[in-house]
Parts: sequence; C-alpha cells; structure tokens
Amino acid sequence: NDNHIDDYKSFELENILKKPSSRDDNKSASRTTNIKLRWIYKFYYWAQEVQYLVEDHIGPNESYPIKTRIIEFIQNPEKFNKNRTAQKMIYPKLFRSVGEASRRRNTHYATDWELDELRTFFRASCPLLAERNVLIVDIIETVGFRQGTVNSLTTDLFSDDRIENALQIGETELTITPRIQKRGYTDSYDFPINLAIRINNFIRSERRELLDSFNCDERTASNMIFIADKTCKPLVSDGISEIISRGFKSIGSPKGSGPHSIRRKFGKSKATEILQIRAREGRSIDPVDTILDLMPALGHSNMASQEAYTAGKLDMYKM
Repeated sequence: NDNHIDDYKSFELENILKKPSSRDDNKSASRTTNIKLRWIYKFYYWAQEVQYLVEDHIGPNESYPIKTRIIEFIQNPEKFNKNRTAQKMIYPKLFRSVGEASRRRNTHYATDWELDELRTFFRASCPLLAERNVLIVDIIETVGFRQGTVNSLTTDLFSDDRIENALQIGETELTITPRIQKRGYTDSYDFPINLAIRINNFIRSERRELLDSFNCDERTASNMIFIADKTCKPLVSDGISEIISRGFKSIGSPKGSGPHSIRRKFGKSKATEILQIRAREGRSIDPVDTILDLMPALGHSNMASQEAYTAGKLDMYKM
C-alpha cells in the first residue's frame, strides 16, 4: 500500500546515499529513487490491468491501497498534457523538485528523418571525413554503443581475416569485444556482417587515404578506427560528441542532441523488437522480463538504467 511505498522510498534513498558513487548528492539520489518508484507503479498496473493477478489494488482515490492515476494515463495520455496537477497523480509518491523536469526537457530521441539528414549533412560538408562520421552514426544506431566504446574500436576487430572467416562459414554477424566499456565490462556484441564489411572497407580506403594525406602511419593512429583529420591521432574522448552534436545542431535538432540521442533511439527500437518477439512466441511480456532482455544490448547491469530507453513505451503495458 501507500505506506509501504513511503517506507521503501526512504529506505532506497538512504541506501543510494550510502554508496561511494553518490557523492552525497541528495537530488541525484532522489532522481534514482524516483526511477525505481515508477517501476513499482508500472508493476502494479501490469499486475492488475494486464495479468489480472490482483484486483482493486491501484486506483485514483484513497479507497485503493495505492492511490495513482496511472491507469487513466496509460489509457489516455493526452488527457494529462499540460495538466501538472494530474501529472503528479500518475506517480504521487515521487520526490519533487529534484531536477527531473529540466533533465527530461533535454532528453532527445533521434528520429529516422534526423539520422538521414545527419548523414546527408556529413556527406556534403567534408567528403574526406564523411564516411567516418556516417559510420559513427550507423554504429550507434545499429548496436547502441556509447561514444567512448565507439571511440575504442580498433582495426584488428574488423580485419580482413576476421571478415573472410565469417563469410566463409556463412555468418551473418561478427562478434566484437570493445576494448573500452563502461565500468570495465568485457561484454561481446554482434555486428551485422554488412556493417562489419563497411567498417573494413573504410579502414582500407577512406581511413588509409586520410593517413596518406598527412603522411601518417599506424604508429600515429594507434590502430584506432576513428582518427582525427590533420593529426591522424585517435579522436579525443569527447571527439565523437562534438562531431555528432555539431551535426544535429546544423540540421536543426533540439538543443542537447548528441550521440546519446541516437543510443536512446536504439534502446527504444530494441525494446519494441523484444516485446514483439515475446508476444509472437507466446512468452511473458512482463515489463521486468522485457527489461532483462534489453539490458545486455545496452551494456547495463542495473534495471534503473533502462528508464531513459523505455520511457514513453506505454505499448509495453498494452499488449
């Protein structure tokens, strides 16, 4: 009931603040707690309205153990547009005034149209760097890598031998283990073979041309796939962010658009794909099961990290 949610809310906030990574940032800890509280409300919606495991447990007034208007919101979200009082009743136990509104305003999900415009912009603005920049976009859209992971990709991962071996045995994907991953993970990811071939072609053509243009060799490039023009050194840590953000700005995308906008697009598309597969196979479409399937694709170990990639995916509760 609501009292239990209050108890959990206090417990979780205290637990997060005890972690060394929290840096005693109460607002940040409150936002993380809010993510987990939202999942409680979503779970009870699923249990009551989708699976019929409980009855009359959540509802819009005090006669229900958990007071929430999440049922109305999922059935008719437009009704809550610009109605802040009603919006607060979707997840009434959340911490307020912890900076979530501004963070949500700056959260942008790239669209297919934007990515097409981005590719056109890159190809028109600098032919020598066009394929490099377009490949960065395509890698994030296709496999959902963070910018740091993209930046760490090395030429040996897409060598002629690896590509030829994969083609000879009829593989449709090439397994890649990036050198740099968040929290030191060593997860492997499958690249569609066509994308892997494009990267291999880039290494042998445009990238080689860039090195030759400035009389550089692999000692300068450190065998990194994505290198800077003129210096031919590996892109700096924020290089990909600057490239993508500048491109988004040039095509008129919302302020704050960058590599993570493309990663969010990947996450939401992947969540939809997982739900469709589960529904088609007659498997559970429990949101928790879906999130567990999504976590490996995004390189996450914490369910709370999935919020940005499933926010707005209300169809996961309607199927």
